[in-house]
Amino acid sequence: MPSIPLDHFPAEFNARCYKCSSPNIHFNFTKHPWLWTKLEIQYSCRMCGTSGYGEDDVIAKFGGQLEAQRRDQRRAAREMQELRAAAERESEERASREAQEAETAAAREAQIMAQKIEAHQLRVNEALKLRRIQVLENNRRRDKEYRDRKKMKLAMNALSEEMRLAEELASEMRARREEEERAAAAAATKCAWRDCEQSRTEASKYCSRTCSNRNAAWHLRQRKQAEASC
Repeated sequence: MPSIPLDHFPAEFNARCYKCSSPNIHFNFTKHPWLWTKLEIQYSCRMCGTSGYGEDDVIAKFGGQLEAQRRDQRRAAREMQELRAAAERESEERASREAQEAETAAAREAQIMAQKIEAHQLRVNEALKLRRIQVLENNRRRDKEYRDRKKMKLAMNALSEEMRLAEELASEMRARREEEERAAAAAATKCAWRDCEQSRTEASKYCSRTCSNRNAAWHLRQRKQAEASC
């Protein structure tokens, strides 16, 4: 039988009566009958009235219960320790899962944000591209309008120059015609002999008989020269 400290019986031992199994068993200490400085333990069951006295009797009757209770306590302590270890492992695993889930969520959020930024950058690039195309189209249209205006201006200048030249030519032709008309008018009133500058008479194209004879003699000489050359 193991040695059991009697001081621990009242504090930690939940004993049951070995006859009726009632938990209403009471332990107390009383003075030794002849050793007045020594205390002896005694027990009594309040259910069936079973009682005993002395350390050996108490150890013999309740030692097995105490050992079984201590074994249960040690097993309960081990189970509690295992439960605490399992709870700690579960807490660590849960914290690891939460950290992993948080990291995954952060990575997913970062990916979504990167996709949003990329989509926004694509929209910005598309808008800039459309803006550049619009600017180029506007520049082409303005250049075309400028070239058209320049061509129109050149055409108008050319037309104005042509009209000016035509006007000058018309003026020159009018002056020439007037000069010719004046020359014709003068020739119509001038003597037909080429070396004479006098006006003709109303009845003849010569100014006198002398110019008529000179013109006839000149034509005769011309005809003779032509016949001689043949």
